[in-house]
Amino acid sequence: MNGIVRRSLAGAAMVVLIGCALSASAQDKEAAVKERQATMKRQGADLKYIADFAKGLAGDEAGAIDKAKDLLAIDPRILDLFVSGTSSADFPGKSNAKPEIWSDWDKFKAIPPVLQAAEMKLVDAVTGGDKAAIGAAIGGVGKNGCGACHSAFREKLPQ
Repeated sequence: MNGIVRRSLAGAAMVVLIGCALSASAQDKEAAVKERQATMKRQGADLKYIADFAKGLAGDEAGAIDKAKDLLAIDPRILDLFVSGTSSADFPGKSNAKPEIWSDWDKFKAIPPVLQAAEMKLVDAVTGGDKAAIGAAIGGVGKNGCGACHSAFREKLPQ
């Protein structure tokens, strides 16, 4: 009888440990979704600041340079933000990342270097102080970086 009880307790403990591990994994993935979304919002805020500066609406050149450099600092981390198991299929209503990111990873991972090149042009334009060049560089970032990813790999956001 004593052996049966021990095996039962060991089995129950294993079930609890597996459940805890799965729960922690789900929490880690949900945290990854939140971090990814916060990073994308930060990129959007950086671009808005730079665009407002270029239009003469707000901000200053030093701030715009800082925001442009911040965009470059984010680039090396972008792929790490897309943890497997964090797609819209895995987290409906919470994630807008299409599952195609992971099924077409080679195409997806080709986008951040293009984004980085566009953002380098943006840094050059901002440090040069030419507001027309800044506007054109922002367009390049939007079209070839953000837009390239969002059009192919992001679910439409609810209106």
